[in-house]
Amino acid sequence: MTITRCDRSVNLVLMVLLLAASSASVYSAQVTAAELRIAVFDVDVSPPIGSPVAYAPTRKIVDPLSARGIVLLGAGRPIVLCAVDYIGIANGGNLAWREALAEAAETTS
Repeated sequence: MTITRCDRSVNLVLMVLLLAASSASVYSAQVTAAELRIAVFDVDVSPPIGSPVAYAPTRKIVDPLSARGIVLLGAGRPIVLCAVDYIGIANGGNLAWREALAEAAETTS
């Protein structure tokens, strides 16, 4: 199995979250393992053929693009952390991504 750069990024985010969660327990009410759940997702977000992308319309998909992330589920609203394999998502597109993720996880953007 080959570990990609995106896999390393997700692993790094998970390690940071676990470290933050363990240190946060000093300052907040203690959370039991049964109260904290972590879900993961990996979705193909390749644009349809003909869609405008960075420099020209999409002609073919050689390497599919992905959106990968985790959802932290606990006592409050879910928290979604997502890495998207795009050059960038800005302006109205950024808002649309955040709102779609928040709606899917039943939380706020």
